[in-house]
Amino acid sequence: MVQAITLEHALATGAVEVVFTKLDGSRRTMLATRNPSLFNSNGEVGDNDSYMVTVWDLMNDGWRSIRKHSVISWTVQ
Repeated sequence: MVQAITLEHALATGAVEVVFTKLDGSRRTMLATRNPSLFNSNGEVGDNDSYMVTVWDLMNDGWRSIRKHSVISWTVQ
């Protein structure tokens, strides 16, 4: 049986390329994760809620928030 992997699970376990629409309408591609072993941020992982997912931007070394409904696609790296 094949199980569907969720974006949140993928982010928790490794690096994910996420394509989404920013608030200004532009499209952004980000290499992101929520796996603390892949970045250095004092060991703290940002919070998620039902509308947003907080991720670590691996290319720009900082926390970013993505509105879940704005995600166009995502690919595990």
